[in-house]
Amino acid sequence: MNKVGFIDNPKLSAIINITIGLKKSWPRLIRLWLLIAIFISLNSAAAALADSSDKVAESVKLGRYAQSERKRTLDFNWSAWLETTIRQSTYSHKPISMRQRIWAETSIKSKGPLSAFVSGYVEGDFSVFTRYSYEKFGTAAFNEAYLTIDTSRLDFILGLQQIRWGEADSMSAADVINPIDYRDPLATARSNQRLSVVAADVRADLGFGLLDLVIVPWPRFSSLPKSGSPWEPKALRYLRQADKAGIIVTREGQKARHTQLGARFKLFRQGFDLAFIYFRGYEHAPRFSLGFDQSVMAPAATASYDTYETYALSAAVSLFNSTLRAEAAYKSNYPFQSSLISVEKRDDFQVVAGWDKNFFTNLIIQAQGFYFRYSGAEVWGVDRERYGISFNLENKFFNEALRSGVRGVYYLTSHDYCLELFNEYDFDDHLKFKIGYMLLGGKDDGDIGQYDKNDHVYAGIKYYF
Repeated sequence: MNKVGFIDNPKLSAIINITIGLKKSWPRLIRLWLLIAIFISLNSAAAALADSSDKVAESVKLGRYAQSERKRTLDFNWSAWLETTIRQSTYSHKPISMRQRIWAETSIKSKGPLSAFVSGYVEGDFSVFTRYSYEKFGTAAFNEAYLTIDTSRLDFILGLQQIRWGEADSMSAADVINPIDYRDPLATARSNQRLSVVAADVRADLGFGLLDLVIVPWPRFSSLPKSGSPWEPKALRYLRQADKAGIIVTREGQKARHTQLGARFKLFRQGFDLAFIYFRGYEHAPRFSLGFDQSVMAPAATASYDTYETYALSAAVSLFNSTLRAEAAYKSNYPFQSSLISVEKRDDFQVVAGWDKNFFTNLIIQAQGFYFRYSGAEVWGVDRERYGISFNLENKFFNEALRSGVRGVYYLTSHDYCLELFNEYDFDDHLKFKIGYMLLGGKDDGDIGQYDKNDHVYAGIKYYF
C-alpha cells in the first residue's frame, strides 16, 4: 500500500512522493543555496576587494611618487678635488710655489627657470716659508657664485662670474672685463689667471643673434704681488725699496667706483660668427704718478685707476675643417704706465688673427699673430708697436690618456718670450698627473723678460672625489 493509498496510478504516485519529499527537504535546499550564494558572493567580493586594493595601492604609490617628485624640485650636483702643485726654480734651490688646494663646486637646477652655480677653494702655499716676503700662506675664496634665470628668450646671470668676450684663444683684445690676478699671473705660457667680478649679465636671444648686456656695479681691481713675491714687477719693487729707504712715499689713491658697462651683439651664421663689442671700464692694474706730498715734504708715487673705452669686432670662421679667428679693437684713452712714473693716455689699436686645426683626430695646431700700436707722443718705457706670435702644438697618446705638447708666446719687438713644455696624464677618472717646464726671457724691463729668473719645472697631482 502506498503512502497515499487512494491513488492507484504508480506514475502519479511517484510524482506525488517526489513532491512531498521536496517539500520536506526545502529548508535544507534553501540553506544549501544560500551557502553557495554567500560563498560565491564572498569570493566575488574578495576578488573585487583585492582588485580595488591593488588599484588603491597603485594609486597611493603613484600619489606618493608624484608627491616625491613635487618635493624633489631641485637637481643637485657637486664635485671636488684636491690638488698639489710644486714649481721649482731652475736658478735657485727655493721653490717658486708649493701650493696645496682643495676645490669644490656645485650646481643647482630647479624644474623652473632658476639655477645656481658656486665654486670656491681653500689653499696654502708652503713656499712662502722659504723666502722673506709679505705673502700670505693661506687663502680661501669663492671663484664664482651666480644665479641664472633662464627663459625662452632672455637669460639673467647675476653674481660673481667670469665673462669672456672675443674669439682669440690667446692675447685677446676684447677680453677686458675680468682683471688679471698678478699674484700668480700665468695659467699657462699663453694665458693668464683671471679674477671673477660681481656683475649682472642679460642675454637676449634674437633668433638671428645674441644681444649681451653687462653691468659691473662694483669694479674689482687686480691684486698686486706682495713684496718679496717671485712675481713682483721690478718697477714696483724699486718703488717699494725707495719707500722703505725714505726716498719716496708710495700711497694708494682713491679707487673710483664708477659702474662698468658693456654690450655685445653676436651674429650667428652657418660656419660664421661675428660680434660687435663695447665696454667702458677700468684698467684693473694700478698706474703710478709722481707728485709731492706736502704733509711729509717728500716725493710721492700715488696709485690710481683710470677708465677707458673699448670698441671691438671679433669673428670666427669655419673653413676647410679648420677655424680662423680674428679680433680688432680700438681702446680710447687707454692709460699707459710711463717709466717716468706718470700716466700717459693714448688711443691704442689692437689686431689679433689666428688659425687652429685638428689633424689625425688628436693632433692640434693653433697659431696666432698680434699687432698693437698706440697713437700720439711716445710713452717712455713703452714700445709704440708691440707685435708677435703665440702658438700651441699638442697631441694625445696611450688611448688619449696622455696629453703632451708645447705652447708659448714671443714678442718680435722686445724679444720677450714664454715657452712651456707640458704633459698631462689621466690615470683614471679620479687621479690626474702633470709635469712640465716653463722658460721665460727677454728684456730686463720687459713684461715677461723681467721674470727671467722664474724659469721652473713643475709637477702636480690632482685627485677628484
